[in-house]
Amino acid sequence: MRYANHARTMIALEDGRFVPVDAGNADYASIVRSGAEIAPFQRWANLSAAKADLVSEVERVASTLRFAVSGTSDAAKLLLYREKYAAALGALAEDPAAVTALTPEATARGETVAQLAALVVSLGEAWTAAGLAIDAAYQSHKAAITALADIAACEAYDTSAAWPA
Repeated sequence: MRYANHARTMIALEDGRFVPVDAGNADYASIVRSGAEIAPFQRWANLSAAKADLVSEVERVASTLRFAVSGTSDAAKLLLYREKYAAALGALAEDPAAVTALTPEATARGETVAQLAALVVSLGEAWTAAGLAIDAAYQSHKAAITALADIAACEAYDTSAAWPA
């Protein structure tokens, strides 16, 4: 069995070579003359492998987007960001402990604690909103992939669609 790619521009042979769909190509002409069956190309041997591959791809996209939003995938830094966000909220609410925690950085930056806290809260809210949008798209993709019924549907599935910009 030979498999054609989606655009029907190449045919995969059993030995791993590819033949262009071109009447002027001797290998292609030989395949046509032989009457050999040419089935649609399939990347995966079974539905389970197809779904696992698609989920891995949406996990990669989600991770890339999360990194773009936060600038890191380091768990320790992300924890620090959350702690700083909480301190900034506290400082804006005039919690003395939070003000004390932010004072060294505010002083080093030549800002007031209120200015630093406002910046941190603004960035934190943007990161939170972006993170929620990324997570929603991720969950939506995972649910859609779970519902795919066959390999052809997996071949047609677009893992790049519906992500937040």
